[in-house]
Amino acid sequence: MSLFWTGDTLLRLGRPQDALEYLLEALEMSRSLDKEDNIERATYLDEIARAFLWLNRGEEAFKYSKEALDIFRRIYKEDNVLIEMTLYNIGGILLSLDRPQEALNHYQEAFEMNKRLSKEDNEDQAIFRIK
Repeated sequence: MSLFWTGDTLLRLGRPQDALEYLLEALEMSRSLDKEDNIERATYLDEIARAFLWLNRGEEAFKYSKEALDIFRRIYKEDNVLIEMTLYNIGGILLSLDRPQEALNHYQEAFEMNKRLSKEDNEDQAIFRIK
Protein backbone atom coordinates (compact mmCIF):
# COMPACT_ATOMS: atom_id res chain seq x y z
CA MET A 1 0.00 0.00 0.00
CA SER A 2 2.88 2.41 0.68
CA LEU A 3 3.99 1.99 -2.95
CA PHE A 4 0.57 3.14 -4.08
CA TRP A 5 0.51 6.19 -1.80
CA THR A 6 4.01 7.16 -2.86
CA GLY A 7 2.92 6.94 -6.49
CA ASP A 8 -0.25 8.89 -5.77
CA THR A 9 1.74 11.64 -4.04
CA LEU A 10 4.26 11.85 -6.87
CA LEU A 11 1.40 12.16 -9.34
CA ARG A 12 -0.08 15.00 -7.28
CA LEU A 13 3.34 16.65 -7.32
CA GLY A 14 3.29 16.58 -11.12
CA ARG A 15 5.81 13.78 -11.49
CA PRO A 16 3.83 11.18 -13.47
CA GLN A 17 6.83 9.21 -14.76
CA ASP A 18 8.16 8.71 -11.22
CA ALA A 19 4.64 7.94 -10.01
CA LEU A 20 4.19 5.32 -12.68
CA GLU A 21 7.17 3.33 -11.46
CA TYR A 22 5.72 3.06 -7.94
CA LEU A 23 2.19 2.40 -9.15
CA LEU A 24 3.22 -0.37 -11.54
CA GLU A 25 5.28 -1.97 -8.78
CA ALA A 26 2.28 -1.78 -6.42
CA LEU A 27 0.12 -3.47 -9.06
CA GLU A 28 2.69 -6.18 -9.64
CA MET A 29 2.97 -6.84 -5.91
CA SER A 30 -0.82 -6.94 -5.57
CA ARG A 31 -1.04 -9.53 -8.33
CA SER A 32 1.70 -11.67 -6.83
CA LEU A 33 0.16 -11.67 -3.35
CA ASP A 34 -3.47 -12.20 -4.32
CA LYS A 35 -4.63 -13.84 -7.52
CA GLU A 36 -8.21 -12.60 -7.07
CA ASP A 37 -9.16 -9.19 -8.42
CA ASN A 38 -10.24 -6.78 -5.70
CA ILE A 39 -11.13 -3.14 -5.08
CA GLU A 40 -7.55 -2.27 -4.14
CA ARG A 41 -6.22 -3.64 -7.43
CA ALA A 42 -8.87 -1.81 -9.43
CA THR A 43 -7.90 1.41 -7.63
CA TYR A 44 -4.25 0.83 -8.56
CA LEU A 45 -5.24 0.30 -12.19
CA ASP A 46 -7.27 3.50 -12.22
CA GLU A 47 -4.37 5.49 -10.75
CA ILE A 48 -1.98 4.01 -13.31
CA ALA A 49 -4.39 5.15 -16.00
CA ARG A 50 -4.21 8.69 -14.59
CA ALA A 51 -0.41 8.61 -14.73
CA PHE A 52 -0.45 7.43 -18.34
CA LEU A 53 -2.92 10.18 -19.21
CA TRP A 54 -0.60 12.79 -17.67
CA LEU A 55 2.14 11.41 -19.91
CA ASN A 56 -0.12 11.74 -22.98
CA ARG A 57 -0.23 7.98 -23.38
CA GLY A 58 -3.97 7.70 -23.83
CA GLU A 59 -4.16 4.20 -25.27
CA GLU A 60 -2.33 2.80 -22.25
CA ALA A 61 -4.50 4.90 -19.94
CA PHE A 62 -7.60 3.49 -21.62
CA LYS A 63 -6.36 -0.10 -21.23
CA TYR A 64 -5.74 0.24 -17.48
CA SER A 65 -8.92 2.21 -16.79
CA LYS A 66 -11.00 -0.33 -18.74
CA GLU A 67 -9.49 -3.15 -16.68
CA ALA A 68 -10.36 -1.24 -13.49
CA LEU A 69 -13.94 -0.80 -14.73
CA ASP A 70 -14.24 -4.51 -15.50
CA ILE A 71 -13.09 -5.39 -11.96
CA PHE A 72 -15.44 -2.89 -10.32
CA ARG A 73 -18.34 -4.28 -12.36
CA ARG A 74 -17.51 -7.85 -11.32
CA ILE A 75 -17.32 -6.86 -7.65
CA TYR A 76 -20.35 -4.58 -7.59
CA LYS A 77 -23.18 -6.24 -9.45
CA GLU A 78 -25.26 -3.06 -9.24
CA ASP A 79 -24.66 0.68 -9.50
CA ASN A 80 -21.74 1.95 -7.48
CA VAL A 81 -19.93 5.27 -7.20
CA LEU A 82 -16.60 3.61 -8.14
CA ILE A 83 -18.11 2.36 -11.39
CA GLU A 84 -19.59 5.80 -12.03
CA MET A 85 -16.27 7.58 -11.44
CA THR A 86 -14.38 5.12 -13.63
CA LEU A 87 -16.90 5.58 -16.46
CA TYR A 88 -16.35 9.33 -16.17
CA ASN A 89 -12.56 8.86 -16.21
CA ILE A 90 -12.77 6.67 -19.30
CA GLY A 91 -14.85 9.36 -20.97
CA GLY A 92 -12.02 11.83 -20.41
CA ILE A 93 -9.46 9.40 -21.75
CA LEU A 94 -11.55 8.78 -24.85
CA LEU A 95 -11.84 12.52 -25.44
CA SER A 96 -8.05 12.79 -25.27
CA LEU A 97 -7.91 10.06 -27.93
CA ASP A 98 -10.29 12.04 -30.17
CA ARG A 99 -13.08 9.48 -29.76
CA PRO A 100 -15.89 11.85 -28.75
CA GLN A 101 -18.85 9.53 -29.43
CA GLU A 102 -17.40 6.80 -27.22
CA ALA A 103 -16.61 9.43 -24.58
CA LEU A 104 -20.20 10.67 -24.72
CA ASN A 105 -21.51 7.13 -24.29
CA HIS A 106 -19.42 6.69 -21.14
CA TYR A 107 -20.42 10.10 -19.79
CA GLN A 108 -24.10 9.31 -20.38
CA GLU A 109 -23.80 5.97 -18.63
CA ALA A 110 -22.06 7.64 -15.69
CA PHE A 111 -24.73 10.36 -15.56
CA GLU A 112 -27.59 7.85 -15.56
CA MET A 113 -25.88 5.85 -12.83
CA ASN A 114 -25.35 9.05 -10.82
CA LYS A 115 -29.07 9.82 -11.04
CA ARG A 116 -29.95 6.34 -9.79
CA LEU A 117 -27.39 6.54 -6.98
CA SER A 118 -28.58 10.01 -5.97
CA LYS A 119 -32.18 8.79 -5.86
CA GLU A 120 -31.16 5.86 -3.63
CA ASP A 121 -29.21 8.21 -1.34
CA ASN A 122 -32.20 10.53 -1.07
CA GLU A 123 -34.54 7.61 -0.29
CA ASP A 124 -32.12 6.28 2.35
CA GLN A 125 -31.90 9.71 3.94
CA ALA A 126 -35.69 10.10 3.94
CA ILE A 127 -36.14 6.70 5.63
CA PHE A 128 -33.49 7.62 8.21
CA ARG A 129 -35.31 10.89 9.02
CA ILE A 130 -38.60 9.00 9.47
CA LYS A 131 -37.07 6.62 12.02
